[in-house]
Amino acid sequence: LSQFDGLLTDNQVTVATLSEDGSNITLTVAGTGEVVLSITLNTDGTYQFEQFKPLEQTNDSDTIALSLPTTIVDYDQDTVSNTFVITIADGDNPVINNVTSLSLDESGVEQGSLQGIAITSGTGSISAAAGSDIIDHFEVEPTEFNVSGELQSQGQNVLLELTSNVNGVRTYEGYIELDGVRI
Repeated sequence: LSQFDGLLTDNQVTVATLSEDGSNITLTVAGTGEVVLSITLNTDGTYQFEQFKPLEQTNDSDTIALSLPTTIVDYDQDTVSNTFVITIADGDNPVINNVTSLSLDESGVEQGSLQGIAITSGTGSISAAAGSDIIDHFEVEPTEFNVSGELQSQGQNVLLELTSNVNGVRTYEGYIELDGVRI
């Protein structure tokens, strides 16, 4: 059952158990017992795989391969062993449906012509549909921020960096570099 170690469902740890007669493997969410998947080997040589919750594929191929050894014993105790493989491919990726835009007026910042009057902050929203896995978090990719160079300050492209990630809340700051100094 060691190949089931480390499998996650919706970022939750799982536990695999083998039935006493060795014909059924059940993967459940640790602590809740909620069934993630079940594999049953029948006496006629067929098997049934049922998956009830998504698994997190963490390799480059987005697959999980379960290699299951089996042994068949006949009435006079002759045995033959073989392995069958069940490959689970990742499902659909999440989709971003809509992102609201913001329009701000920097004349309201300190030393601006409308300091304290013009709107200098705001909030927006991103609506998304989950794929086969739950959405873990949203984040901005700093390397993809302002790639066109349209956002500038003092003639320099504004860059972005992640400055804090506390309890799932990510905080980013924009900055420029003037004469080797970050501002």
